[in-house]
Parts: sequence; C-alpha cells; structure tokens
Amino acid sequence: MVLHVTLSGKLGASLDALATRALRTPVEWHADGEARRAADLVLQLPDESHVDASAGPVVVVTKSPADGDTDQVLQAALRTAYGFVVGYSDSMHAVCKWIRALAHPMAEGLNMRGLIVGETGVGKELVARAIHQLSRRSSEPFVAMNCASLPGELATSEIFGHVRGAFTGAVSHRRGAAETAGRGTLFLDEIGDMAALVQPLLLRMLEARSFQAVGSDQAQRFSAQVLAATNRSIADAVGGGHFRADLYFRLAQVTISVPPLRERADDIPLLVEDFAGARRVPTRVVDALRRVEWPGNVRQLKSAVERLLLLSEVTLDWDAAVADVVGKEPRDERGKTLAELHDDFERTVLTKVLARCGGDTTRIAEELGVTRRTVYNLLQRHRLGGAEG
Repeated sequence: MVLHVTLSGKLGASLDALATRALRTPVEWHADGEARRAADLVLQLPDESHVDASAGPVVVVTKSPADGDTDQVLQAALRTAYGFVVGYSDSMHAVCKWIRALAHPMAEGLNMRGLIVGETGVGKELVARAIHQLSRRSSEPFVAMNCASLPGELATSEIFGHVRGAFTGAVSHRRGAAETAGRGTLFLDEIGDMAALVQPLLLRMLEARSFQAVGSDQAQRFSAQVLAATNRSIADAVGGGHFRADLYFRLAQVTISVPPLRERADDIPLLVEDFAGARRVPTRVVDALRRVEWPGNVRQLKSAVERLLLLSEVTLDWDAAVADVVGKEPRDERGKTLAELHDDFERTVLTKVLARCGGDTTRIAEELGVTRRTVYNLLQRHRLGGAEG
C-alpha cells in the first residue's frame, strides 16, 4: 500500500530526485497543493511556516529526504507523526490511513467510532492514542479503561460514575470515565470481555449521546469519541450470545486490524533500534532476535530488548545476554535446556564480576544487588574460587 507524502515549501524542489529513488517504503510524493486529499505524512523545514494540520500529520525535518537514507528519514518521521514504529508492511500502512480517517474532523462531525482488533501486545492502545493525538481532541483527556478487569457492578460505576448514597460505600460523588473524558477520547480496552450487565447501558449512551451516573436521575451529555479494542473475535462472541450484536455494530463503524509481529518481521530491526534508544545493538544480536517467534508481539519484543540491554550492561557481553533472552546461544546451535542456559549465563556473569572486583565479595554483592551470603553460595555452586572480604 502506497503512502502519500507531501513535501512542503522548499522541500518540493526534491520531488523529481525522490520520484526516481527505489525505496523499501512505497511512497507517492506530492508538492504543496498537488495532492487532492490529506497526506499520510507532511514534511517541512524548521524555518518555514507551520502547515495546516488538516493536510496530514506534520513533521519538521532538518534536511530533504533526498539527502541521505530516504527510508531512514521516512521511518523516523512516521515514528514522530504516529507515535510508534510504522515500518514497511502494507498492513501497517493501512493502519496509518485508518488512523488519519478516524482523526479527521469529518469523523468527529459524524460521531464515528472505531474498533481496533489484534493479538495481545500488537499495540492497539498506541493506535488509539495516535487517533486522539492527530485529531482536534488532542488537547482534551484520553481516558483508557480495561473492560476485562472489572465485574459488572464495578464496571458500571467506573464508566458512568455514581452519586453519594447510590450503594453501600458510596460516600461521595464519583466521576466515571464517560464524564472524565469530556470532549476527548474514551478508550475501552478488551471490549469483548465487557460484562453483560454493562453492555445495554453502553449501547444507550452511544445512541442517546448521554448517560446517567449510578443512583442519579439526571442525564449528562456524552461528547467523547469512543474507541474500543479487542484481542478476540467479537463476531464469535455475538454468535455465542456473549456480546450484543447491536453494540458490536455501533462500535465497529471502522475496524482497524493491527497485524501480529510475525507478519512484519522486517520491522524488527526498526523496533529494536527504537526500544534501545541511544544504545547500539550489534547486527548479530538483531539477527538473533529476528529468528525468534514473538507470541507476545511488540510488547514481548520490547520487554526482551530492555532485558537484553540490562544484561549486556552487567556482563559486558552481548552474546551471553542474547543467549539468555533468546534462549539459544547464537554461536552454538547445539540444543540446551532452559536450566542449562541459565546456568551458563549465571556463570558468565559471576566470572566477569569476580575478575572486575578482584574477588572482593562485598563489592560483588553491591554490584549484583544481592547479599554476600548469596555471592558465597553462587561461587560455591559454580566452583568459582578466589573470593575475598
């Protein structure tokens, strides 16, 4: 799927040079006023006047994308514009287009709602936040609720609020998520697990654009945009009688499908670089991460990279760190159990810290954040001598 990128002001002079450049990111370039619709990305120089946001997400760049690695410039600009790594896949480019659609002023006028679907850890809330940030609601609250974590009675109070005396323990008025969101965005995560008791109340709020706090007879206007997310099939839940069909149809006016990481493996180097920040991860380590199937998707990869950075800092050895995180030593393809890998990693850490601290168990304990007794036990178990102090 082609991304439409507008080059604002002086950047338009680069149009011809960029049009002939072969890129991993498929792009159709436009100059100011050339595109008849809003672009997926608008680039402008820092010394030029700010482009109207209705033209598309605007990102300031210090030089033309024709000067240097164009793909790198584009991916960095997309990351800035949407708040997450977009990457090279058509499915992620489609996500960006639907984000722009739901963030468009017309979507606000039509009171459009969106359902974001995808496996656990793909970044559904990031998509919801991008819609909010690119819309005219960005200065208003973004309120997120996890529908799976609350039983029916509590979820009703959390969403709609309650007045004093509404039930035992209601000693004061409490604003719910619907009121707190104001003219911003109400994000209902794991909507497929919403309690049956709450579903008709939510449907009524969407239809009437108003709601009542628990225990109140006064209606309050509801003005927020509603975005919902699920990692399960709502259609199956409807067929099984666990979710109301009329509520499903009202929530899914626009459905955004976020792909799993296994379908965008080419984006893993971009994601690793983003998660690592200022730290540089060696290419061999990134290659090892690419060979892993990530059932927890982007969230799991992020956690793994953070752990990898910490372990590499402690051990000063990327290979030992990646062996622990990935579960397989990149230089040795022979199979080992998880316990064996853990022992190998532990021994490597102890050997390096032991040498660095000159065998001083007090210093070793401080560096590893454990007690001296634990250090003694570990050294004995791994038959590492030379301890002092």
